[in-house]
Amino acid sequence: MTLYGFLAEQDVEIFRLLIGVNGVGPKAALSILSHLSLEELQEAVYSGDSKKISAAQGIGVKTAQKIILDLKDKISKFSPYSHILLKQQETMQEQKNLQEAKDALTSLGYGKKEINFAVGQIDCLSEMTTEEVLKLILERLAK
Repeated sequence: MTLYGFLAEQDVEIFRLLIGVNGVGPKAALSILSHLSLEELQEAVYSGDSKKISAAQGIGVKTAQKIILDLKDKISKFSPYSHILLKQQETMQEQKNLQEAKDALTSLGYGKKEINFAVGQIDCLSEMTTEEVLKLILERLAK
C-alpha cells in the first residue's frame, strides 16, 4: 500500500482524475501536479496544449493527449475562472471556423471586400461548424 499526501482537497480530486486516465498512474499524476499548477493544467487541457503537459517528467505526448481528451469536460469544475477559459476556447474556435471559411472563399476567387461584407451581415456565428459558416456566407454572397 502507498500513501499520498496533499495540502488541499482540490489537489486530491485532480490526482484522482489524472489516475483515472488510461495509462496515467500515481507517479505520472504526481509528476504532472508537481510540474503544473491547477490553473496551468486547466489552461493546457482547454487549449489542447499537449506539449505543456508532456513537459512533466515521464509524460509523453500521447499520454498528454489522452489526458486532454479525458479531462476536457471534467476539470472545469475546479476553478471559479473556468467559465472564462471556456468562453475563450469557444471564441478561438469561432474565429478559426470563420478564418477557414474565408480562406476557402478566397481560394474560390472571391475578394476580401466581398467576403468581409457578407460576414458583416451574419449575426451569430457561435456554435457553427466551418461548413455551416461557409454555407451561410455563400448564401449572403449569392444575394
